[in-house]
Amino acid sequence: MIRYFHIFTFLFFSFLITSSSFPQELRSQLPSLHAPKKAHLAEFKTALTILQEGFFDFPTGTYPTGIDWTRAVLGTHLAAGIHTLSGIPGERALSNTYFAQLIAFFYGQDDEGLRRQAFDDILWVVLGWLEALKAIDYRKETFKDSEWTGAEWRNAFARRALEFYILAEGGWDTTRCAGGMLWSPYLDPYKNAITNELYISASIAMYLYYGDRNERYLFNAVRGHEWLRNSNMTNKQGLYTDGFHISNDKGVGEKICDVRNEMVYTYNQGVLLSGLRGLAEATGDEGYLTEGFQLVDAVVTSEGRVGEIVRDGILTEKCDIGGYCSQDGHTFKGRLGYSTDTRNLLSSVISMFCFTCLRLMCIHA
Repeated sequence: MIRYFHIFTFLFFSFLITSSSFPQELRSQLPSLHAPKKAHLAEFKTALTILQEGFFDFPTGTYPTGIDWTRAVLGTHLAAGIHTLSGIPGERALSNTYFAQLIAFFYGQDDEGLRRQAFDDILWVVLGWLEALKAIDYRKETFKDSEWTGAEWRNAFARRALEFYILAEGGWDTTRCAGGMLWSPYLDPYKNAITNELYISASIAMYLYYGDRNERYLFNAVRGHEWLRNSNMTNKQGLYTDGFHISNDKGVGEKICDVRNEMVYTYNQGVLLSGLRGLAEATGDEGYLTEGFQLVDAVVTSEGRVGEIVRDGILTEKCDIGGYCSQDGHTFKGRLGYSTDTRNLLSSVISMFCFTCLRLMCIHA
């Protein structure tokens, strides 16, 4: 079981840092947390430095080798890193440096082009700027009056999150499968796990972090979760498959989700977790957390079973085995799967990296 520790760490941190709604009986079963050591901080800063110095172009405010959705995800890395550094004594100056890069990314993001992308791409943008709002709010709460918080950027970041969220709402479709999000408005109807999980997570994050506690966002999150939960999108192992096609879409009669794509990806097991944590916080219903732990357990025990995404104790996409992963496949589980081996598998450096950087999976809410 020890070889699965890094997978457990990757998925369970989303629940570890929660509100008082976290069930005490579950909390008592978790290992205790300790403050990060200097070595952990050094490795984290190295990772963030590599990301920004190696892949970010400050003059254009973008990640040139990325594509629209992976750039949005990397921006989420950056915002999460700012949040983390802002809470560490002696690192606030560095957090300000990265905040300046986040501002550059705001202007460099191709928001016009992204508006014409699929709904999942649009929702990555929402989550990224909500992550930035969380960083700003934390800085406002904890910084001294004489320190710069970046609060003047909150309205701009919030506006972009809202604009893209409104676009995403247009993907909710009741004419097929009695609800659920469409993947894309431009292709044959496909209702997939990632778009619906992103919609749940973005909706509850809008409710919790946008600032107005609009009940519409909570309603969308609850409705989206109920639909996904009852969609039969999980396999026998309890893992989310990719999604459903609709065989009768162009015919007469009821349009139901009846052709399931059995492909399993790591991020389809991770994105939902932040939504479940947020729903538990917003509603006080501990059942959402229990559901999350069941999904974590399905991942950890998947090796050798249906939809296997663990091989030799390492999170693995199917494309990893043949070495043909694209940028999409690399981003699905972030760099975790590529930076762990038998020498550093249990390293708390990886734990910290998961907690702070790999929010790109939307695991930490």
